[in-house]
Amino acid sequence: MRDLGRELTKLHEEHVRGTLRELVAKYAVAPPRGECTLVVEGGAPPHHRSTSRPRSPLLASGLGPKDTAARLRDQDRKPRRMLYQLALSLQREADHARDAEDNDRSDT
Repeated sequence: MRDLGRELTKLHEEHVRGTLRELVAKYAVAPPRGECTLVVEGGAPPHHRSTSRPRSPLLASGLGPKDTAARLRDQDRKPRRMLYQLALSLQREADHARDAEDNDRSDT
């Protein structure tokens, strides 16, 4: 089941549910007006990650997220912004794991 939300957070907010085929058929005749958001599938539950999950070797070597993203961009040809967000996420995860370990040590 899919959901097409139209004019979210506005007076004329509307949600239409159906299969993609049903939504395409409905809006082929009369396209929706305004801003639309199509929800194709709900988010998957988070995976249980180990706090010892390996970081990028570039981050582990001391490079910051910006420099890591720049180097990965040269290698992978993926969008720099996406790589930067990934590097930031890995950095935050590592910082959080380090803080949790420090807290565990101080509690004992």
